[in-house]
Amino acid sequence: MTHPDIQTHADLARFDPALLVIKLGSNVVTTDVGQLDHAVLDHVARFASERLARGKHTVIVSSGAVASGIGEMGLRQRPKRLPEKQALAAIGQGRLVAHWADAFGQHDRHVAQILLTAKDFDDRRRYLNIRYTLERLFGLGVVPIVNENDTVTVDELRFGDNDDLALLIAIKMLADCLILLTSSGLCRQLPAPGQKPEVVEVVGKVTPEIEAMVSTRTSSRGSGGMANKIHVADQAARSGIPTLIAPGKQPGILDDLFAGKGGATLFPPRDHARYTRRQRFIAFSRITPRGRVWIDEGAVRALITAKKSLLPAGVRRTEGDYARQDVIEVLSPEGRPIARGLTNYNAREVAAILGKRTTEIEKILGQRDYDEIIHRDNLVVLESNG
Repeated sequence: MTHPDIQTHADLARFDPALLVIKLGSNVVTTDVGQLDHAVLDHVARFASERLARGKHTVIVSSGAVASGIGEMGLRQRPKRLPEKQALAAIGQGRLVAHWADAFGQHDRHVAQILLTAKDFDDRRRYLNIRYTLERLFGLGVVPIVNENDTVTVDELRFGDNDDLALLIAIKMLADCLILLTSSGLCRQLPAPGQKPEVVEVVGKVTPEIEAMVSTRTSSRGSGGMANKIHVADQAARSGIPTLIAPGKQPGILDDLFAGKGGATLFPPRDHARYTRRQRFIAFSRITPRGRVWIDEGAVRALITAKKSLLPAGVRRTEGDYARQDVIEVLSPEGRPIARGLTNYNAREVAAILGKRTTEIEKILGQRDYDEIIHRDNLVVLESNG
């Protein structure tokens, strides 16, 4: 992931990201009556096609399956019951991708549909296959159109679903930039009808003042909200990815952004030098830890100050039924989250060797595959504690 130091909108004028992830919310890809907004689709398709001609790749994370289904069935509002939303997603997803294919077809480009859930990123083999598939599509000159698999998921049909998915993809693929297209950037306050919103140009850090500006309201066609977008943008920026929350309905918005004209909220990248690809994914991908271990104060100092690996001697308690290479959470004696990482040993093995010296592992387990419960390369100390 290489890019100039993006700190202001003017810096974007000299920035042509090799890999860009664009997320479009339901309100962006549809109109007020539940029909797909062809002007938006055409703008994104033309922009991404021109990038592809320069050898630059774009992943499009597109909401709108449920909203498209609403329009297809002539409904007046988004249903509340899950089975109805899943049925509408099944109706609308094909229609959504067909229109994306038509939009890109005008530029002699092909698209590929990829339906995912957050659970696909919990299994290392599955998320590696996602990465390999996307890389192969890039090699073929095909534009991936990614969406939640709403017809079979439960948890993902809720607030912030595709924002989180876009974050997962951006981090896993080491994207150079993430753009969240929504109704507007972060407004200092909700504008009165007919008034132009005052948009916060740059957010270097999410402060209580920034949080106070956030509206958590959702629309009749979408499931996300500004609060989650702020969180996602902050997480992406912490992982080193410059991120923008931008008004997706504004004509030519993508061209304007990379001309340095502003009109969106920029989250400049930070901390990207701290993490490897694997560490970024552990820290920011929102994988639910499969277990937890409590460590003593000496181990806390070793992880935070000395930047060491987690050894069995420092572990005092374990909880959960986790396997080797699962993500587990590391807690202080008081239960404060200290770190998370990929464990070298499963829950049963950790329970047997906790508090023991490294030299005792082989005697207890019959073999010593690793000296560390979590190696430093697979461990991320949480920023709030570092």
